[in-house]
Amino acid sequence: MASCGKPADGEKKFRITVVKQPAGAEVQARGILYDAQLEHTLRQGDLLQFTDFLTQSGHALPSEMMNDPLRLEAVMYQLILSRPELSDKHEASRIWLDGHTALGSGNPSLNEASRAAEEKLRQIEQAQNEAPQKPGKRVIYLRTLGAN
Repeated sequence: MASCGKPADGEKKFRITVVKQPAGAEVQARGILYDAQLEHTLRQGDLLQFTDFLTQSGHALPSEMMNDPLRLEAVMYQLILSRPELSDKHEASRIWLDGHTALGSGNPSLNEASRAAEEKLRQIEQAQNEAPQKPGKRVIYLRTLGAN
């Protein structure tokens, strides 16, 4: 049976190094991979690839949007506008949105989304530049049990 104090007679002392992944690191890694795949898909500008990506990634939109190509294409172009790393595609997206939607590219929520995306990108870059955390160390005392 394990004890937490000093080892008693007959107990052996073991030192164990606990290496624990920082909280959220796995989720963050999956998010970075998702963002990279989304960026690649949006850069293609192909509605079928975008639909396939949403379905395969488990981020499909409600069925009324997934079954409406015009609405889905509008979402695709809005996403392109919200991502600063796709700035080379912004003008074409604005032109498409202005010609096919009531709000067009002047939608104020797109400007907010773009600022939020820039902040997220800055946070990811900052997290990647930080030094990795050192593993924590604890001492655990174990006692062997004799056969009865």
